[in-house]
Amino acid sequence: MKKAMDILVNRSVHAVITLSIIVFASIPSSLHAQGTEADKEKKLGRLIRRLGEPEASLRVRAAWALGEMEDKRAVKPLINALKDNEESVRESAAEALGKIDDERATVPLIKLLKDKSWKVRHSAIAALENIRPKEAIEPLAELLKSDKKRDVRCAAIQALYTIWGEKAVEPIAKALAKDPEVIVRRKAAKTLRQMNDKNNIKFFIAALKDKEWCVRDEAVAALAELKSHSVKPLLEALNDKNPHVRSSAAEALGLTGDLRAVKPLMKLLADDKNEQVRQSAATALGDIGDNKAVDVLIQSLKDKDEFMRANAAESLGKIGEDKAVEHLIEMLKENSSEVCKKAAWSLGEITGNNYGRDYDKWKKWYELNK
Repeated sequence: MKKAMDILVNRSVHAVITLSIIVFASIPSSLHAQGTEADKEKKLGRLIRRLGEPEASLRVRAAWALGEMEDKRAVKPLINALKDNEESVRESAAEALGKIDDERATVPLIKLLKDKSWKVRHSAIAALENIRPKEAIEPLAELLKSDKKRDVRCAAIQALYTIWGEKAVEPIAKALAKDPEVIVRRKAAKTLRQMNDKNNIKFFIAALKDKEWCVRDEAVAALAELKSHSVKPLLEALNDKNPHVRSSAAEALGLTGDLRAVKPLMKLLADDKNEQVRQSAATALGDIGDNKAVDVLIQSLKDKDEFMRANAAESLGKIGEDKAVEHLIEMLKENSSEVCKKAAWSLGEITGNNYGRDYDKWKKWYELNK
């Protein structure tokens, strides 16, 4: 009897579930949408009301959530929240307005650039960068020039470039030349590099005299990317006290292909005590391809640094001088796989043969053809 009752109950439950599914499926999709929209409105209203909560943490979370919703109906309440007594609320409201991306927030956010809190000013800059109003250009340029917080000035550089593009050169170039903080000058150099404009070469040449090596290094890298034919400042940079700058300058000179760089690079390869610098000099000489560098490159095959020997071997292959063959064959006896690989490649380039890393075959061929 109990078993029969259980079966009857299970069938009844199954019938109810099936009927519920049929009824739900028969509801028009427009009603589902209305329900979703109604839920969204309730959530929006609830969050907007929470902007008036006495506890600051609740107001912060409400502003953040409104930003995530990206509903333009939240713009006015969030603009009002920019006047909140709590720094964290103003910061969160500014971020939310940036996400919503509504031009009505432009003027209030520009006013916020004068907020006493640097974090709030930083958030206002980020929001304006997202909205991209042209009205923000002048206030941002002023902020870049006068704000006491370096993080704010860096953010202003990025925002100016995002909003104004290559027209932002002047204020950013001034920051590169005059800002007291190295992090800001480096940010300015990086941003000018992004523009990839040969008209900016003069700013990078001037930056080669910056007191901080990382700014000078950034300037050298930019000149290399722009394929600057301003060889003189790059040659001067080979004497920089910082090895990173000397190395970058050597690489840049290699890319110019200018024969005036050969002798200074040969000297650098022979005399510099830094391994990275010597490696870059060897590579640059190969890129230029002048056979005057062959002897010093052959000498560098005896360098104690493995990668230096590999770079020298590769550059000899690029130059293609027969006198290097005998020395490159001997490099095949090296323990270093990298050196052997470069030597074998160069032997193939110079002779047109393909004996790989087989020392005995190369030696036999050389004895027959020398």
